[in-house]
Amino acid sequence: MITQGAVASLRRKLAAVTQQLAHGAAVDKALVQRAREIERKLTHDLKVLRRGEARAATDYQRQWFRASYQELLSDRQRARRVQSVILQRQAEQKRREAQPIAHREGEL
Repeated sequence: MITQGAVASLRRKLAAVTQQLAHGAAVDKALVQRAREIERKLTHDLKVLRRGEARAATDYQRQWFRASYQELLSDRQRARRVQSVILQRQAEQKRREAQPIAHREGEL
C-alpha cells in the first residue's frame, strides 16, 4: 500500500529538483536520473491506486482512492514537465558545447 510518508517524500524530491532547475542548476546525469526515478515511482503508485479503487468495498474507500489518484496524477504531470525542462536544457547545453570556440568567443 502507498503511505502518506512515501508520497510526501516523492513530493519533496520533486520540489527539490524543480527548485534546482529554477535556480539555474547545471543539468547533469544525476538530475536527469532523479527526475526519471520520481516519475517512475509516481506512475507505479498510480497503478496501485487504480487497483485499490477497483477492490474497494465501500463508496467512501472508492472516493478516497479517486481523490488520491487525482493528487498523484497532478504530481506526475508536474514531474513530466520538469523532465521536459531538463531535456530542453540538456539539448541547449549540448548545442552550445558543439559550437566552435570562435563562435562562443564572439558571443562574449
